[in-house]
Amino acid sequence: MDDFQNRIDIYEILELASKFSEDGYGNYNYVFEASIATVVLDYCIYDGDVSVKVIVQGQNEPILKIDLLGCKKIDVINEKRMKCLDFTGIFRVENDFSRRQQPNNTGFRLQIEPFLTVEVFCRAVY
Repeated sequence: MDDFQNRIDIYEILELASKFSEDGYGNYNYVFEASIATVVLDYCIYDGDVSVKVIVQGQNEPILKIDLLGCKKIDVINEKRMKCLDFTGIFRVENDFSRRQQPNNTGFRLQIEPFLTVEVFCRAVY
């Protein structure tokens, strides 16, 4: 039941996106817009790959792009003080598709409320 409730919580937060699209092949695209930047989240349900891009108007390329391979865990923080999703997986390094070992608790946090932020984390495992 906890897994089912977690999925509901994830979708409640993703509903805050300004735009949503999917391609019919398991690839989902969520766009979160703020006054000075746009955050684009791409998620593939079949392989678990997640990508987040921060885009500023007037630039051709994102100022930040993070790719996670095989995201097996999405934690939800849905409280009065903040709404965010923590994606845990393996960071993709440009031109390195080996999926080499990394710490289990690496990923990024996408905070939607009260403001839009993206931050990378690497948590110690005890």
